[in-house]
Amino acid sequence: MIFTILKSVTDFQRITRDSFHALEMLADFLPLKDSEYCQLIKQITESVEFMMDTIADAIKINATLDAEMLSKADTVIDKNYETIICSLENEFKQGTLTFKQVLALGHLARYLERVGDHICNIGERWYYTIRGKKISIK
Repeated sequence: MIFTILKSVTDFQRITRDSFHALEMLADFLPLKDSEYCQLIKQITESVEFMMDTIADAIKINATLDAEMLSKADTVIDKNYETIICSLENEFKQGTLTFKQVLALGHLARYLERVGDHICNIGERWYYTIRGKKISIK
């Protein structure tokens, strides 16, 4: 249990850092608030929120978390991240977005994607702590 908590603290620190970096990117993202990217970012943030709630609930009652649900939420994050990156490349080539907008949105999506990965790390450790069985949440 102590090992899980100590290792998870590092992931929580990284979640905090990446979240702050994502917030810094929002100012440059705001001109794109009416674009399809806004919906993709919203889906990513909803998945991150769901994952954090799932982890918090499991820790609160000292129970096993639903690894399959975490995996599904992480898949949504990863797919939306890939969609954003591919679209950004095309839009930059076509000149519909500025370099600053591409960079901001790419970083915003990447930081949020990393948050999801850190949550998965915490979930894997928590599952091991409760069940004594290693799993991989991807």
